[in-house]
Amino acid sequence: MRYEYKILLFAGMFCQLGDSLIGPFYAIWVKKITTDPLIIGSSIALYSFLAGLFIIFFGKLSDRYDKKELFVLFGYFLLFIATVLYLFISAPWQLYVQSVLTAIGIMFLSGPLKALMSKSINADSAGFQWSLDEGSNKIVSAISITAGAFIVKYFGFTVVFVIMASLQFVSVVLLFGLYIKSRNKT
Repeated sequence: MRYEYKILLFAGMFCQLGDSLIGPFYAIWVKKITTDPLIIGSSIALYSFLAGLFIIFFGKLSDRYDKKELFVLFGYFLLFIATVLYLFISAPWQLYVQSVLTAIGIMFLSGPLKALMSKSINADSAGFQWSLDEGSNKIVSAISITAGAFIVKYFGFTVVFVIMASLQFVSVVLLFGLYIKSRNKT
């Protein structure tokens, strides 16, 4: 396995580990901000719609520039910032801001990350390496959701958000190293 693949794999796992901590407990947390199902649903729908739209637009744009490592790094950084924002959300409008920022982070991350993964996978073990990426994300999610349940129950959401952000910051650090290495090649 190539070095780049391993870095991308582990960065993705750390980000997934962070993302999944909140998992099904988001609905419990968001009730502290609002109990209006229209606000809760529309903030999630806004994220999904904008992420989908932005991913398509930016995927095409990212093909024009040979900066995929930088885009992925910036995407992980924005997801880290969006997670930190959970600590400060106290009004419904802030849910929308956080949703938009998360969608922008996903925009920078999605297409360029897949392109980098495709480039870093060995042709003779492509099936295994793609399966390792997908399977590890599912396993990490299960572990993280289970851990999230204990953390929420015994320590609360603030601790969950701090741990989430810390894990996502590891992804930023890993990608920063990959970005520096890619710059030194040129």
